[in-house]
Amino acid sequence: MNKILIGPILGYESDSSTSASYYTVVVRLAASGSDPIWEVDGQRVPMTTISPTLPDGSQIWRGEVALTPFTDAQDRTITYRILLRSVAQANACRTKNDRWQFVLPGKTTPTRQPRVAFCSCNGFSDPKLVERVRPLALWEHLEKLHADKPYTLLLMGGDQLYCDSIAQRNDGFSLWTWLNPGERRNQTPSPQQFLDSYTEQYLRSWAVLGQFAHEPMIRMMASIPSVMIWDDHDIYDGWGSYEAAPGDQPYYREAFDAARQTFIWHQLRGTQNKSLLDAGRANGPRHFSQGIRFGPFTILALDNRSHRTPNQIMNDTQWNQVKAWAKNNADQNSTLLVISPVPLVYRRFVNLASAMPGEHSLEDDLRDHWNDLKHEGERSSFVYRLFEWLHNYYKRVTLLSGDVHVGALGFLEHKEKRTEIAQIISSGIMHPPPSILEWSGVCALSSDEDYSIRAQPVIARMTRPQGAPEKYLRCRNFAWLQLGADGKLWVNWECEQKDKPPYRIENPLM
Repeated sequence: MNKILIGPILGYESDSSTSASYYTVVVRLAASGSDPIWEVDGQRVPMTTISPTLPDGSQIWRGEVALTPFTDAQDRTITYRILLRSVAQANACRTKNDRWQFVLPGKTTPTRQPRVAFCSCNGFSDPKLVERVRPLALWEHLEKLHADKPYTLLLMGGDQLYCDSIAQRNDGFSLWTWLNPGERRNQTPSPQQFLDSYTEQYLRSWAVLGQFAHEPMIRMMASIPSVMIWDDHDIYDGWGSYEAAPGDQPYYREAFDAARQTFIWHQLRGTQNKSLLDAGRANGPRHFSQGIRFGPFTILALDNRSHRTPNQIMNDTQWNQVKAWAKNNADQNSTLLVISPVPLVYRRFVNLASAMPGEHSLEDDLRDHWNDLKHEGERSSFVYRLFEWLHNYYKRVTLLSGDVHVGALGFLEHKEKRTEIAQIISSGIMHPPPSILEWSGVCALSSDEDYSIRAQPVIARMTRPQGAPEKYLRCRNFAWLQLGADGKLWVNWECEQKDKPPYRIENPLM
């Protein structure tokens, strides 16, 4: 039996030029001597390899099939298998499953709407944090909810794995740029060593290597079509926010290139992804922003890392493509969900670390935020565009973010138009929340007061989610969205609590 080392990872893509929908799958297969076939809904679809042969002899394969959701009167269950071309034998994954199912949503009605899940921060920045929690508890909870009433899309908003520990497994590979130049090691791994390390990290994070098994996560990533965008930990902590020049960081470009390639293989499911805004380039996309149509939702996943520097979050080329896509896909009956991995609306940080000499681990976390002084102009432009889209192109606009390891709800309020945009923060599904001491430090370095967006009649504010014990959900969590029969968008946080089942916080937005 040909063993699936990673996956299946089920995906959803849409082609704006044709309005076609595609369901895709990728798997990392051990050496077999025979090409795989994706048998989906009784149809056998050839798969193509999207990676070279990896050091262990395995390869990563992609399959895609055009299916049309939201047409049948009822939801339809689709069953699929991964077969070998030469024999009619199904391939089992690490959970011993050899067939899987997902739901193709039927026509929406006021009382039957697709359920879309959202999560982020699927890993641990420090291996010691694993000891503080039951790692897969919320994936287990998601699996139970999905069995009761299926989710038809999973949005993953960054930090799908944490690659920081790669530095600790490579002699001479030091990521910590706040070390003085004289303290940095000169030895640098080769590009192939970087690639091997990142490839192995996906096995450690998405399979069963290490201290705990990943069965619930594996089953859910095989059963709910996903859309993924990356953030810093998919590369390493604080990517792009450091002041240090690349010449002082000999690993800088090599590490990014390896992280980029492995992201393409596992999360993007190949450069053939139909949702890419920067598609069709011979050398691959320059960034990974994606645009998707999914029933009552239009989804814009923003790549805030590929072109990040201490002075910018996205470059002009990407912004122009984003603006053109949002306008070209305008739909006054649609809800636009904008994934910005780092929250646009959040506590306002005072970057005291910038005044300290040298480079500091604290500084990159602060500079990651949209309200850093060097990002204020770009943030103001982003807010302007969001309200332009709301007032001219879409029924409502809602932001989805992660990164900060707490759940929260914020709003941008346009004082003249009397309109608002909600910011939903869900973080993390696996990473623990800050301790009381750590949270006290966050609060000491930031303000919770409302603030104005520069040169605009817009106020940013944080608010306590309805039914929440506090304004910030200092617990592991994931969220899911659904349009209600009342016409409002409902957001539901599923929140972990110690020694008790998770509890739900339900909020109607607008």
